[in-house]
Amino acid sequence: MAAPTAAPGNRDSRLPAGITPRLLTADQAAAYCGVGRENFEARVGVAPLKLFGNRVLYDRIALDRWLDRQSGIAEAQADDGVDWAKALR
Repeated sequence: MAAPTAAPGNRDSRLPAGITPRLLTADQAAAYCGVGRENFEARVGVAPLKLFGNRVLYDRIALDRWLDRQSGIAEAQADDGVDWAKALR
């Protein structure tokens, strides 16, 4: 699924084309995950951030990490058997 894009006239339209904002509203975060907002708020295990006053925003990278854990990608990367810290020295 493509990342949410800014509509013309939206405050996010200041971003260059192709740039996904790091912080997403609940509606944007739900769309990013491919679910409706109610389903997103009930099931997604990522806590929202309260920044810039009372704005409730979701960190896109935190969503990616949560999705990686749900799909098993994170475990597969952790269990590859290579000590990358040691290998990169």
